Amino acid sequence: MKQLFLAALAAAPLIAVPAAAFRSNWPAHVERPWVGPEYWSNPLQDWRVRQGRLECFVSGADRNVFLLTRDVDARSGDLAVSVRLGRLDNQALEQGFVGFRLGVKGYFHDYRDSALRGLGLEAGLAADGRLFIGRLDAAAPKASPPFENLELRVNARPTGAAYTVVLQAFDSRGRKLAEVSRTDIRPEWLTGGLALVCSSAPVRPTPLPAKEADRIGVNGKTAPRGGNMRFWFRDWKVSGTKVTAHPERTFGPILFTLHTLSRKVLKLAAQMAPVGNAPNQLWLETRSAPSAAWKRIAQATMDPMSLTAAFRVPDWNDTRDTPYRVVYTMPDETGKPHTYYAQGTVRRDPANKPDIAIAAFTGNNDWGFPHADVVKHVSYFRPDLLVYTGDQIYERVGDYGTQKAPIETATLDYLRKWYEFGWEYRELLKEIPAICLPDDHDVYEGNVWGAGGRHANAQDDGGYVMPAAWVNMIQRLQNSDMPDPYDPTPVQQGITVYYCPLVVGGVSFAIV
Repeated sequence: MKQLFLAALAAAPLIAVPAAAFRSNWPAHVERPWVGPEYWSNPLQDWRVRQGRLECFVSGADRNVFLLTRDVDARSGDLAVSVRLGRLDNQALEQGFVGFRLGVKGYFHDYRDSALRGLGLEAGLAADGRLFIGRLDAAAPKASPPFENLELRVNARPTGAAYTVVLQAFDSRGRKLAEVSRTDIRPEWLTGGLALVCSSAPVRPTPLPAKEADRIGVNGKTAPRGGNMRFWFRDWKVSGTKVTAHPERTFGPILFTLHTLSRKVLKLAAQMAPVGNAPNQLWLETRSAPSAAWKRIAQATMDPMSLTAAFRVPDWNDTRDTPYRVVYTMPDETGKPHTYYAQGTVRRDPANKPDIAIAAFTGNNDWGFPHADVVKHVSYFRPDLLVYTGDQIYERVGDYGTQKAPIETATLDYLRKWYEFGWEYRELLKEIPAICLPDDHDVYEGNVWGAGGRHANAQDDGGYVMPAAWVNMIQRLQNSDMPDPYDPTPVQQGITVYYCPLVVGGVSFAIV
């Protein structure tokens, strides 16, 4: 399936590596929750880029960062993965491990599914210093604490029908501290994605048996917060003849777009990743033909909470298909400006069609994430309008529980769930007008009556339990592409409104 077009990828690392190899290079000049376009972090709010390294600064079970742009294929060959890591504090470690997940596979065999809740062969450093590959043996070699600056290296090579895998730990001077190996690693255990893991939970034998893996794939992981495995990572390297590059799988900083075209007014919202202190200006460009030059037609400022950039363009020519691209420039890993593009098409208004096709969705849970079959089948009918009638997300989406306070963390918790929605449907959204109607679960309630926007002390009291600023953030996320509201006067608590008329193909819709 085609992915959201990125005309320019992140700048190449300073040190040259083979085409399929990978080397991380987190910027030293920023602090932000977003790890970068090559990664997906679980969960978003527990990770950050800071001082040129990746930090898991909130401990819990199965905190991990998945590498989107590389995977390990089934062909016979070698694999090498390494990372430098260290403690974020000096508390005595309780339980868990830090290291790698190899051959990561999700339930639906889509890289996005693998990124969200994929399982695989785990290898790394246990809290007591023992090294392990798949299973933690009582007599395993140890690397002594305090684990302030270690390098873990995994090397795999075929030996007959199996693979020999060696895990080594080195100190900051390159001296080997410990080594463990296995000669019985099955080839399929090394086929799939790659991830870094920082987990405050008992070390389980991996890979899991098929039935247990299927159960987790369907029902999600249980990954509570707690423990004290808090580590930093830098200089993550991946190489070998089994490694395949997938640059088209990057995600961000422009994640997806939503738009409507009504009465010759285009409303388009670009959804951004949390890019920290990077610039907050975006531009909208169009062109009249594939070979024509791009023309800048509008500018928008990213909202600091919802991270949406909302464009409004009047006097739109709705009689033709118009290619567009959203343009954003931010510093790369070296601090130099780098430009990203997200491209799509605003289709002509279907005024001359005898019938208007509408695709309606509701209750977008993630048990089928990323819903590739739904996207494929809906695409076949080329609908003129997408209508998401509520529960675009649920509290449990993406696992890892729900955080409702403080508001900054609650916002990141929600953004991660909303990003999953866009990751699923962005191929439809970039070309088909869409409206989203927030419902109860969209605002973290089981039932909701707006009650004029008043504050509610509990669900079913009428009104909103979450803070008004957070509710407004949800409405900016989901409704920034809506036509202008009939009456923009906010309701109680300053909560915004979005009821409006929408005209598609001569058919008038009332959005309430």
